[in-house]
Amino acid sequence: MKNLRCYGNRAAWECSRARSGRRDTAHADLIAWVMVAIGWLGPNYARPDTGVSTASEPGQLEEILVTAEKRSERVQDIPISVTAISGAELQAQGISSATDAAREIPGVAVQTSGPGQTQFTIRGLSSSGAAVSTVGFYLDEAPMTAPSGAQNGHVVIDPDLYDLNRVEVLRGPQGTLYGSGSMGGTIKLVTNQPDLHAFSTSAKVDASDTQGGGFNRGINAMVNLPIIDGTLALRIVGTDEHTSGWIDRIVLADFPLPTNSGAQCAIFAGCTRGNVLAAPVLQDYHNVNDEQLKGGRVMARYQATDQFSVTASAFYQTISQDGLSYFDDPPTTEAHYQPFDVPEPFSDAFRLYNLVAEYALPAFTVTSATSYWTRSENQTQDISETGQSILGVPSFYIAQGGVGAAPITEIDYTKQFSEEVRLASSGSGSLQWLVGGFYSDFDYGQYQVALAPGYVPVFGSNNLFTGTVATNMKQKAVFGEATYKITDRLKATAGLREYWYTQGGSYIAVGIAEGTFAPTPKIVAASDSGLNPKFTLSYDINPDALVYGTVAKGFRPGAGNQPIPITGVNSCLPALESIGKTSASSQYGPDSVWSYELGEKATLLDKRFTINSDVYYERWNDVQQNIALSCGFIYTDNAGTAAVKGGEVEVTMKLFQDWTLAQSGGYTHAVLTEAALGTGLVSGDKLLNVPTYTTTTSLEYSHPSPWSQYSFAARANNVLVGPSQDISYLRDNLPSYDIVRLRLGIEGNPWSAFLFVDNLTNKQAYLADAQNYAENIPSLRRIATNQPRTIGLTFEFHH
Repeated sequence: MKNLRCYGNRAAWECSRARSGRRDTAHADLIAWVMVAIGWLGPNYARPDTGVSTASEPGQLEEILVTAEKRSERVQDIPISVTAISGAELQAQGISSATDAAREIPGVAVQTSGPGQTQFTIRGLSSSGAAVSTVGFYLDEAPMTAPSGAQNGHVVIDPDLYDLNRVEVLRGPQGTLYGSGSMGGTIKLVTNQPDLHAFSTSAKVDASDTQGGGFNRGINAMVNLPIIDGTLALRIVGTDEHTSGWIDRIVLADFPLPTNSGAQCAIFAGCTRGNVLAAPVLQDYHNVNDEQLKGGRVMARYQATDQFSVTASAFYQTISQDGLSYFDDPPTTEAHYQPFDVPEPFSDAFRLYNLVAEYALPAFTVTSATSYWTRSENQTQDISETGQSILGVPSFYIAQGGVGAAPITEIDYTKQFSEEVRLASSGSGSLQWLVGGFYSDFDYGQYQVALAPGYVPVFGSNNLFTGTVATNMKQKAVFGEATYKITDRLKATAGLREYWYTQGGSYIAVGIAEGTFAPTPKIVAASDSGLNPKFTLSYDINPDALVYGTVAKGFRPGAGNQPIPITGVNSCLPALESIGKTSASSQYGPDSVWSYELGEKATLLDKRFTINSDVYYERWNDVQQNIALSCGFIYTDNAGTAAVKGGEVEVTMKLFQDWTLAQSGGYTHAVLTEAALGTGLVSGDKLLNVPTYTTTTSLEYSHPSPWSQYSFAARANNVLVGPSQDISYLRDNLPSYDIVRLRLGIEGNPWSAFLFVDNLTNKQAYLADAQNYAENIPSLRRIATNQPRTIGLTFEFHH
């Protein structure tokens, strides 16, 4: 429904929901619905004569044009479920990451382990293990495929959102226009383009303090330079931010052994972690998960003629952390407890080069979008407890019969070249069409190594594990979509994408954990082709209301699994035999989904009220899901058939001149209906990382000052995420959580200033289970969590 500037201003506190967080049990009673009542009881004002103009007038909700269907349209005119948040509203709310933006949107789930480590799920189609992501992620015209086998998941890039024009989220299969990575939906980040005529600058400075952490600061700046008026312009954006950590890394002097061994964890030293809180502290490293983010974006636009233009861009960003945003369970304090001083740094470096050319002919426009990007992630994890638990040695320490410290380091490298050429009809005739072709060449490589000197006396080698992965996927597609107005009110859309892909790869694993030191490559090859159809029928009840129905298919390629050991000290053969296998599948096949959706979009009360809603049913075949073995390893397999049903609703109300309220919500019921043999799963199991519900309530107040060009502004927002399930050693329940944000200040031109409070109630959210890069053990679960209460000031300048 978000064809309006005020989406991000949807900041109302959720009424009557007093929730306690462990960080701080004081939770303010938030009373949004009282404010709603006041708004509706307030005085009415004259309804302006808007005529046929789509521009908003005082007292009306504003609109956003989007390119969800690869042509510029009003959101309320598009018969698909799409939400857009303008860049102005992202900045007004203080949202600087795609993760926080996505939490605002119904039907979208976020699984994040920290900066640069986020996976998105739309409408219950979750991705796991080495499977390709189910959500397409685009930066302008560049498809940003997530790493296909990284241990921290299908994590997309995490660009700072300063000087962004808008975020678009398309729900439901978008395979016709966006291809294989968009089985569940698509997220598009659209940047501001260079202005050919006007010089402009902007800047934003943030300073804040995090409870239990420290000082945070951020500097963002933009300059737009029209080098040749109307012909050539340059736009430059820079970012330098530091976010204080809040997780401690605590090294203990006498680390306790696990206890409570039993049949449920027979191959491990114990099911229960020792009491780490009672052990003496040797070293306490405070706030190790601090983040440094630096980046820059340069865009040049050349308008050669009225018909022909070229836009070239380059983007570079680095993220680094001294530690991971995980806490240990037990004991669930915000810390990681270690028997040895093993740091856990993380870094993420990303480069993107993009070239878009457009040529407008009288009947159609030709667009060519070429992109090339590279990404490198480097991370280390402490697996000292894992080694002791697997071997069952009497101590962690070498002098007492243990095997000592054991870090594991993983480097993930990804690169992709892609090219798309499309032709789109011009004008507003009864027939609108778009045809195109797509090609991509995607490479993913992984190097993982765990060297532990304490293993030499026991095994004669310090090589606990060394593994390499190299995969390549090439995709080709031709696609088309056409919309025909059958009558003035009824129109039909039909689309089809034909695709082909080939994948090849090799996996090598050696070391003590593998039971071999002879490198033997395992080759994996896969290929497939098929059709993705889509059909939509929509009916305009009147110029401000429509209903629609859509049937669409989405697909996802198969891929290869990393080897699961069936020999050596941590052999998984018994675990595999318990589910009817003698080895884990070396690869898994593609999966596909058929989606059926009914929806409506309505703008009422002279553009002071919008309501968009939909219901859907999805039939998901050959679901790619994680399979957790009792030996602690996880691999991906086609788990069977799933059914997903749910709905979303978004309501925005201009209560009266100064007040705007927005409420959105989504419900998702996603379960296996038929489990495949040899997976250990059963019919009725919930799909992983799918919250049962999500809601966002937000309230904005803006009142002009009578004595200057400045206005007083206040915004409040509450995001509620329902319970879901994830996997560590076992399936775990992630409880529901809600995050409240407040902003209060003065805005105007050229200066604005705000006081803000993020995570007002200091809620500690269980965002995701962190996977052990070696092997999950029953005595330790590590959980990714969010930033505690943060209070600060923002100063903004626009000229």
